[in-house]
Amino acid sequence: MKRIVLVGNGCGVLEKERGNEIDAFDGVIRLGTYKIEGFEKYVGKKTDFCITAHWKLDMDRLKTTKTFITFPVFNSYYDEVTIDRIRGEIVSSITDEQRLNIIYFMTRADADSIVTSYKELGNVRIDLNGINPSLGYRALRIVLNHFSDCEIYTYGFDFFKTGWYWKESHNRNIKNRHPYSYERAIHSLLIKSGRIKEL
Repeated sequence: MKRIVLVGNGCGVLEKERGNEIDAFDGVIRLGTYKIEGFEKYVGKKTDFCITAHWKLDMDRLKTTKTFITFPVFNSYYDEVTIDRIRGEIVSSITDEQRLNIIYFMTRADADSIVTSYKELGNVRIDLNGINPSLGYRALRIVLNHFSDCEIYTYGFDFFKTGWYWKESHNRNIKNRHPYSYERAIHSLLIKSGRIKEL
């Protein structure tokens, strides 16, 4: 693959009909509980990969979609033992067909590197032990690590300024501890540095 697009779930995708443009990418990566039906003209039809949290894993979707599985990065709650247990529970509860579609299971080392990535901004004034990077930001970091030889685009990353494009009422919850303003700033920094492009 040469060009990939990570399609976010923000309502911003409804501003332009870019479905065909998205489907023309070599790889299309979607997030979490994304919806396509009824939104094809905005988000396209094609899905090559899904990046989702382990508790939102769609077993039916796993039958057909290559999937990266993540977990929240709340402090040290998810240690290696817990991660191994969750991985084992998932793997033992699915079919061989589904198992083949699990491309990657996030590790504690991934989580730690995602948290420290906020230091790219320089003077970070948040407690890095007390944050929980959003699924979108975790996905972005996974894409940067696993598709580093590709031209990477993002689309629909509203960073909690809106809800989901299929559920406008969904929005940030302070209990989630997502540092959305920092994530938005890092996203802009990645675009300025040329590491990613925005569709």
